[in-house]
Amino acid sequence: MKNILLMLGLIPMLMGCISRDQCNNKKPIEGIYKNTFVKQAENILIIKPDGTFEQVFTKDSLTKKNHGTWEFFKESCDVRFKNLIFLHDVPSEYIRDEIYKYPAIHRNDDILFIDHYDVSFYRKE
Repeated sequence: MKNILLMLGLIPMLMGCISRDQCNNKKPIEGIYKNTFVKQAENILIIKPDGTFEQVFTKDSLTKKNHGTWEFFKESCDVRFKNLIFLHDVPSEYIRDEIYKYPAIHRNDDILFIDHYDVSFYRKE
């Protein structure tokens, strides 16, 4: 009886492992992500299946937009963005260090900039 209960407990855990990729993602990279660096604003990153992305930043009556391209390297979980920029105010060292020029990581269904999680994007859906 103990063995049967143990097996019943292990099956859901194994199914969870099977449905995730090596980067621990359940969903494909395409989707809508948000950044919460500016609490009173909406900062959205839309990653499209055609290899393009769109950024939309809205605060009060101000709206800023940007677009570019992306490429995902499934083996390493890296995402490289061409023309991803800060649409909100950030510390000057973030701009100086060109954080968005480095590859991001698509892990746990989020777009993460290691060492700078505050400017990362988290899945909205």
